[in-house]
Amino acid sequence: MAHRYCSDVLPANFTLRRHGSLLLCKAIVTGPRGAHDATLLLDTGSNYTVVTYEILEKVGCSAAMSRAHIRITTANGVVVAPRVRTQALTIFDHKMEGANVVAHDLPFSGPIDGLLGMDVLVALRARIDIGAATIEIE
Repeated sequence: MAHRYCSDVLPANFTLRRHGSLLLCKAIVTGPRGAHDATLLLDTGSNYTVVTYEILEKVGCSAAMSRAHIRITTANGVVVAPRVRTQALTIFDHKMEGANVVAHDLPFSGPIDGLLGMDVLVALRARIDIGAATIEIE
């Protein structure tokens, strides 16, 4: 979370994890059945934050019950994916109540449970230092 000094809000810095040339971060997805850790890939090319179906089902945020769907462009073309409202998405010590995410399984395997997209990065007023593998949040 950002730190306060008098009436000013100071930005907070967080270290990202490298996986090859990729930058990863930890998140907590919360739903009616509890919370689950997720490893998200920072993706400034994605308009939306994406979480796998498996994690959303574990926390009780069923993508099958979603009435909202969104068109997203993937490596395999354009797909229509459900937009799911979580109870909260916690990222970089910042809890975003009622966060919307897109439910979609990524086409590659590994330690990645989703994408941290521009919707959240803009909301957090994030500044990414790729070389230092850090992110500053206001």
